[in-house]
Amino acid sequence: MSSSLSRWYLSFLFQINNQLWFLLSWTIMVICGATAVYYSYYYDLVFFKIILTINWPWLCICMVLLNATNPGFFPLREEYFKQNQDKKFKMYDVNLFGSDITAKYKATYLPRTFCHKCKFNRPLRVHHCRKCDFCVERFDHHCSWIGNCVGSNNRKIFYTFLCITVFTDYIATITTGYSIYCNVIKHRIITTPLLYFSFCLFISVAFFITKLWYFHTQAICKNYTTYEYIKNKDFNLPNPYDEGIKTNITKFFFTSNPSCGRLFWTKEYYN
Repeated sequence: MSSSLSRWYLSFLFQINNQLWFLLSWTIMVICGATAVYYSYYYDLVFFKIILTINWPWLCICMVLLNATNPGFFPLREEYFKQNQDKKFKMYDVNLFGSDITAKYKATYLPRTFCHKCKFNRPLRVHHCRKCDFCVERFDHHCSWIGNCVGSNNRKIFYTFLCITVFTDYIATITTGYSIYCNVIKHRIITTPLLYFSFCLFISVAFFITKLWYFHTQAICKNYTTYEYIKNKDFNLPNPYDEGIKTNITKFFFTSNPSCGRLFWTKEYYN
């Protein structure tokens, strides 16, 4: 997939804002999931029925957590200053984007862009979500499929959700495909329209979710977000947040408040 087509694809996903998509995703997941589980038991596909029985509840749990978790809404101006008024800040000289420009700024409060909605200067990697009407820390995107933003607090859950979904979708595709094979070739039971619909849906979702999983895996390895990828038209420039694959992955999975790479982030450099 070309870079321009990839950006269009991600922009399309990013701008879906109808809350009916959240209800639709729940409905499809429950109905088609139940169909796949039923046929895995009907044909006694031991491995598949174990995987589907275990994974489907976990998908539902992840959906609930993603919808209910605070993604990292940034406190409003008054609350932010109240929280940080007693803290001292160091000053740092930083080389931005490999250029000769050196910026001196406070480690936890860099006035980059002013948010006219929240009425404060946003620190690094904080962006305003027009759907939630809040600034979100390490804003990735607003996902209508889960009915919430993806940010610093729930991006790990979102990535876990993607991993489980990819694996479960392939298992469900094989299960429903085998069921159709048995129906058509062996005539073991009467084919139902829901079975064909589920199989076609799983095939379609396989491409969509695999592409999404691959993108987020790459984003974690290189330490950028969906928002940064879409908005940055010159992404060939050095990524200032990239600290190497090993460090990026380690900080993503094992740090509650990841740094911004060579640019500093909150709480790590307080005196």
